[in-house]
This record gives sequence, C-alpha cells and structure tokens, in this order.
Amino acid sequence: MIADLGNLLKTKNVDLVVLNDSPLLLAFNIIRDGIILKSDEKRKVNFETQKCQDIMMSSTILKGI
Repeated sequence: MIADLGNLLKTKNVDLVVLNDSPLLLAFNIIRDGIILKSDEKRKVNFETQKCQDIMMSSTILKGI
C-alpha cells in the first residue's frame, strides 16, 4: 500500500499511519505538517479538531504538574 501511495504521489517519501489510536504528538505533527487522506471531509475536520483539543487539554494539564 505504501508503494502504491508513493507511485500515485510520485515520491518515495511516504509514511502510512493509522491516526485513530496514535500518540497525540504524532497526530499533531501529522495534522500540522502532513497530508491526511480521508474520503469524508467533515469527518476529517472533526477528527483534526478533536485531536487538537486533546493536545491543548494535555498541554494545560502538563503545565500544572
């Protein structure tokens, strides 16, 4: 699948990550710097919004420790 994506995108610089259960920092970096492939734009935006809210909440909690 990664090779197929690389061929489609005409690059060998492809990482495939399932974001649903990924660590927050990885998800944040992908949302910020990567490309998320999702067939449903509304679900993609909802996912990104939820992950960003989770990251902000975690940051607030860590600052209090």
